[in-house]
Amino acid sequence: MENEKSRDAELAEQFFDHDAKNKRQVIEGFQELLEETDEPPQIHRYDRKIRKTEKDIEEMAEKAEKMVENSHNSSVNLQRCIQDSIDTLHSTAQYEGKSVAVNWDAEDYMIEASPTVEKMLYNLFDNSVEHGNDDIEIEATEYEKGLEIHVYDGGEVEDWSEIFPEDAEERDDYPSTGVYLIDRVAENNDIEIEGSEDWSYTVKIPRN
Repeated sequence: MENEKSRDAELAEQFFDHDAKNKRQVIEGFQELLEETDEPPQIHRYDRKIRKTEKDIEEMAEKAEKMVENSHNSSVNLQRCIQDSIDTLHSTAQYEGKSVAVNWDAEDYMIEASPTVEKMLYNLFDNSVEHGNDDIEIEATEYEKGLEIHVYDGGEVEDWSEIFPEDAEERDDYPSTGVYLIDRVAENNDIEIEGSEDWSYTVKIPRN
């Protein structure tokens, strides 16, 4: 049990490092836009977005600290964590010119899993916002074992493994990638991620 707690705590720290790096790239993008304009309205807009993203990083650090402290806590409210992820990604979605919509269609959103599941979903949504081909649609439904999170981002994924480099696990930098973190959390919590004909991909999360 202690090894599992340590493993989850380590994953939580790795998630923060990865997510903070992505947010800093957003800040760099807005800083570049600032340097290219001398229009006061645009300067104010970009400066505000930079401050908002910096605040996002601070909040992410606080959440990461709490996640490390509570890595033994197995109760996760998926509705809350999905909404938190969308709220955190708001500035990124604006920057990418995309909208994010959610359809809630389940009676119970509680699952028994590591809190790192929240960070796994955040990274999946972040990937859809930054690399998807369309606005993002998320639908949360129930299936016989738990909850399904259907995500549409305009991508055409028949086999989930196809979106990852074939040699990802062979590479020295694999442990530092979001792919590695997603893989480890899914494996630790018996989560299935697969392509779908109607959706870009579906995440199946058992309740227990």
